[in-house]
Amino acid sequence: MKLIYRLFLGFFSVVLLTAFVGLTGMDSTHKLGRSIQDIETKHLPSAMLLVNAATASHRACVNALRYSLRGNETNRVQALEDLGIIRNGLESYRQIASASQQWEILKTREEILQNGAVSFDKALRSFLALTGSYYLERLQSGEETDSGRLPKALLIKEEELHSAKQELLNSLNSLIDFEQKRLGKNTRSAIQVADKTRVVIFGIAIGALLLAVFQGVMVSRSISNPLDKLVKAAIEIGKGKLSTPIETEGDDEIQRLGKALVQMAENMEKSRNQLIDIKELEKAREALQKSENLLQTLINTTQDAMIAIDQTGRVTLFNPAGEKMFQRTREEMIGQTLDCLMPSEFRKNHVHYLKAFFSTGKPDAAMDKLLELPAIRGDGSTFPMEISLSSGQADSKTFVVGIARDISERKKTEENIVRAKKEWERTFDAVPDLIAIIDHDHRILRVNSAMAATFATTPAKMVGELCHSVVHGLEHPPDFCPHMCSLSDGSFHEVEIFDEGLEAFLHVTTSPMKDSEGNIVASVHIMRNITDRKHAEAELEKTHAKLIETARQIGMAEVATGVLHNVGNVLNSVNVSTEMIQRHVKESRVNDLVEVMQLVKKHENTLSHFLFQDCQGREILPFLQDLSRHLSDERSALLKEIQELSGYTSHISEIVKTQQKWSKIPGLMEPLKLLDVLEEVLMINAADLERKGVQVVRDFQTVPDVAADRHRLTQILMNLVSNAGHALQDNPAENRVLTIGLFSQPPGFVSVRVSDNGMGIPEQNMSRLFRYGFTTKEKGHGFGLHSCALAAQEMGGSLSSESEGAGKGSSFTMKIPSNNGGKEDA
Repeated sequence: MKLIYRLFLGFFSVVLLTAFVGLTGMDSTHKLGRSIQDIETKHLPSAMLLVNAATASHRACVNALRYSLRGNETNRVQALEDLGIIRNGLESYRQIASASQQWEILKTREEILQNGAVSFDKALRSFLALTGSYYLERLQSGEETDSGRLPKALLIKEEELHSAKQELLNSLNSLIDFEQKRLGKNTRSAIQVADKTRVVIFGIAIGALLLAVFQGVMVSRSISNPLDKLVKAAIEIGKGKLSTPIETEGDDEIQRLGKALVQMAENMEKSRNQLIDIKELEKAREALQKSENLLQTLINTTQDAMIAIDQTGRVTLFNPAGEKMFQRTREEMIGQTLDCLMPSEFRKNHVHYLKAFFSTGKPDAAMDKLLELPAIRGDGSTFPMEISLSSGQADSKTFVVGIARDISERKKTEENIVRAKKEWERTFDAVPDLIAIIDHDHRILRVNSAMAATFATTPAKMVGELCHSVVHGLEHPPDFCPHMCSLSDGSFHEVEIFDEGLEAFLHVTTSPMKDSEGNIVASVHIMRNITDRKHAEAELEKTHAKLIETARQIGMAEVATGVLHNVGNVLNSVNVSTEMIQRHVKESRVNDLVEVMQLVKKHENTLSHFLFQDCQGREILPFLQDLSRHLSDERSALLKEIQELSGYTSHISEIVKTQQKWSKIPGLMEPLKLLDVLEEVLMINAADLERKGVQVVRDFQTVPDVAADRHRLTQILMNLVSNAGHALQDNPAENRVLTIGLFSQPPGFVSVRVSDNGMGIPEQNMSRLFRYGFTTKEKGHGFGLHSCALAAQEMGGSLSSESEGAGKGSSFTMKIPSNNGGKEDA
């Protein structure tokens, strides 16, 4: 019974230790599962959130740049959506990281990351707001938007955006590296748990065997030598020698005990192998499979191309991003060299570098650096890419991994920015006006070539100088300085001055330049030389004074009245044009634009939401489009009226010149070309006739000169033309014809006939036309035709009229002696 008791105690101890081994294995398996679960639920999501945030920041920056160059609203919305992705991703990362045991270590880096995200968000929104303001300003001014001519403030904001993005990416990369280290640490921890479990179970199993041996020694003191040999054999079996022969002596029970011992050793070996080897291998394989799946997911979902080559230079890895970038499938590239992806001039050197690296094992100069290289797509086109190279080992073999990114769009954007800057600078220097940008301290920030040439220097030398010192030669700004006014009230100012140094009159304008926050940082000066205009104005004033003095001295009441009458007709047209311009200005919808801008100003802090979400704000952009078309039409109408107004003033100038020709002593008989006098009269009356819609038909023959008084001759012709225009007023606008004939009338006379198809002359009035005081006009004085008939008689000629009756038109013929006394007529 004692032997049985001891044997039972030994068996129970072994079972207990075996159970302990199982419980220890279960605990270790649980720990290993928790480690893998932490990797899946914490570390990998954290790394993916940071990678997605880095990708979104780059994409937001690209969309913002596209918006500044094209004005496409979709790009602006996409950039704002990317900001939301960054914000949500970083918030999710903070929630995961704050629950981590290493939060105190992560906290400082995470705060730096959050600050970088806030700076990037502010820089991007500021850039988008300034871009929107730029395009809105262009739309308000009616100017065409040129993506090549971006303002300097916008370029500065773009640099700030790049800087903020780089700071955010640096913070993200720092945390990504830290998360990768945590991931590696947890993976190694899981492996250590598995190794420790293997050692513990193996140790407990050995302990169980030793306990069994101890029990056997105790029992051997109470049984015979055969049992001792059996124990020794059990010890040998416990050492792993399962083929040890067992000799049994005694009864069959000992023999059965020996057989049971052999069976127990075999079962223990199987249990140990199954418990240690099979389970551990299965767990390790599952962990390895999960790691491989995770790695493959990262490779397949990353937006950068990943390519790996072995020691022979052949491709062993080619992810979907690489297929999209190089337009080649994975099946095409696996097992092939990289020759088809690189230009011919790089292939020879690539083979040389590859052999040198794998033969020596030393790091190549290109390793662990960001390189910019050309690459070839499947269609044969070449594009620029950024690639970083790194090496590694697997299965005692060295391989090289390249991570590439297509930078074609970035290159195009950079080229467009450089080209736009150069075009802006060329345009700035091509403007003939003198342009300067001046800061608060009156120092010159920039000048164009025209201004530098005016002061016999270069733009570079003028930068940094005081404006009043360079332009006016003064130690302090002059009292009339419009720059100070623009800085004080933020408005446009202009002034006309005479510069003694340049000996020229200048028209100076200043416009405030503001930053994205509305602060005035400088003003733009534009100076235009108006010396010629000033001289012209002075000459015009002199001409006007001379006209008044001449009119007073001549004393030709009839001619002066006629001239002033026709000048008045032109001035009536000027007044009409002026009233039209005033009406257009009064009826302009600019006030609507002011109201819209006030509404926009009111919602400037939520402008994006207001323009695209608010029911009232959504009406603004269509309204601005309609308003721009209306203002463009309004501007065209105003330009047309101004052109007509310019024509009228030119006409007045011609009338003045003609009147000056008549400034000789009245009553002087002189040889005259009647054709020239007629054209001058028609020119003077052109505005009145045109206003009335009268069509002038010239029927001129070659005639000799006449001997006449220019003033009296002009008086007669002006009166006849004026009366004909009045007679045509009742005719339809399309049926008003004035015919002037010029012909010789032998012997020794030249005649001018003025005919119209107007109201005609009733028969009863024909005999009274030339009487003093007779008139058919409501406000007529009745001495016009009378004085004309007397003037014609005084010059040796005559004035007659013809008409077939009322409504059938009329003709007036003036006959005047020719200068040759009729010799050419004969």
